[in-house]
Amino acid sequence: MSSKNIEIVIGHSWFGQLYLSQPSGVKLTSNGIEFTEPEGHCSARYRKSTQSATTTLVSWLQLSSPPVFLPSFLGSLLCFQVGAKSYQIPYLGYFAKSTFLHQVHRLWAQAHEQSLCGLIVRIEHAIENRYLRESIREQIQQRVKREYKRWLPSHKCD
Repeated sequence: MSSKNIEIVIGHSWFGQLYLSQPSGVKLTSNGIEFTEPEGHCSARYRKSTQSATTTLVSWLQLSSPPVFLPSFLGSLLCFQVGAKSYQIPYLGYFAKSTFLHQVHRLWAQAHEQSLCGLIVRIEHAIENRYLRESIREQIQQRVKREYKRWLPSHKCD
């Protein structure tokens, strides 16, 4: 991964700017995705004084697949999963997908490229150094299928 520090801010849609008490949006860095999580049920502006919020940094390595953007009437929705927990960050700019999808996927891929290269080397080693039995071939196919789904996920939020 590149040692260059990257910081990209995805602002909120106009609705998010009116509705949310934290107008900062989401920050993409070379370390991961940084966002503000309101504690409690609602993050409306009128509850700003009674409601605290925590800043969360999710490392790119914690994400098993790249985040996806989904459009909505209130702004874009950024969806990703960390372990069993799903995150859906609402009210991002309406053109967030067309503007930031390439950067999000590039940062995620840079963080995971070493594990993919390692898998390719292990597969090449298995193919070149011995007779490829049916069971080994099936294991390789299953692992490649898992990696395919991980690198090219369906575009939906869970």
